[in-house]
Amino acid sequence: MPILTAAEYRLISGVSDDPPSDDEIELGIAKAQAMAESYCSREFDFKLRTETYLRVAENPLLLWHWPVADVTEVSTQEHGEAEIPDVRHSSGLVFHDHAWDGQTVTITYSAGFETAPDDLKFAVAALVESQMAGESAPYPVRKETVYGVSAVEYSVDPVEGAVVYPGLAPFQAVFDKYRRAFIP
Repeated sequence: MPILTAAEYRLISGVSDDPPSDDEIELGIAKAQAMAESYCSREFDFKLRTETYLRVAENPLLLWHWPVADVTEVSTQEHGEAEIPDVRHSSGLVFHDHAWDGQTVTITYSAGFETAPDDLKFAVAALVESQMAGESAPYPVRKETVYGVSAVEYSVDPVEGAVVYPGLAPFQAVFDKYRRAFIP
């Protein structure tokens, strides 16, 4: 489900009923949302999800998606259905008091945004606007000349190794707020 509708985009960006068409806007929203979700290593839409963690060692576990509305089922490979643990719904942290250490655990839960937060909508709308203006390229290139020798390098996030998109940079703080803390 898109983070925002074409009508919301027009309202946020101040675009009138003139071109671009709703189809073009919806395509732009889909691209911008995919870019944001890729950067954040998660999906934003609300749905039922099932995740399996192999040989659990950390406490707490961090679910891939948040906010968490409800944990419906927990099972372990050794003992079958397990007690639903303490869950921090706003962050997706699951505390299990090391009861699952070394086991494979499957958690089924509902999570995501039924309505996206405004800052996320505004950031995605700005990405759509930069795409429509032709400002965003999938792999930004930086050229450097050292001792008379030119070199081309692709800009990447040195911490995660992810491509940094030029349209994303002004809103990186917004997207960092919704970014998964680590990738196992």
